[in-house]
Amino acid sequence: MTPERGASPDSSTARAAPTPREGRLLAICLHAPPTGPPHFDVFLGPEGPCPREEHVLETWRSPCDPRLLEAGGSVELTPIGRHRGLYLQLSERRELDRNRGLVTPVARGEVRVASGTEGRELQVDWLDGGRSVFILTPLEAGLQRLLRR
Repeated sequence: MTPERGASPDSSTARAAPTPREGRLLAICLHAPPTGPPHFDVFLGPEGPCPREEHVLETWRSPCDPRLLEAGGSVELTPIGRHRGLYLQLSERRELDRNRGLVTPVARGEVRVASGTEGRELQVDWLDGGRSVFILTPLEAGLQRLLRR
């Protein structure tokens, strides 16, 4: 099968992670490309079902792990196109096909999304414990600002 229509050549390195009981999911992965600096990919799942092989995840590139922001700290996120639902379920490092580097999952959580005057509020209950609240605000050129509350 081709990577676009089924199991990709690199799918053998990924195991399904436990599925949370309810809610939308948010995941953060460290992406180490073969060229250029490493960065973090932030994946936001849709409401309802999240098919593994469909490009349904809102996805942004971040220069830092957003969980490490201090209260009031923010980071600029760059949209990088929708990604397949399987990225919400990664539980171990995955080598990407077509020489795109390595992706290592670092965090996953259930998220409640609410629209507000400042942007979208993301309340994340991390699966390994703890809670984070972020505000996602649109900037120019498609960029987003992620502010930690």
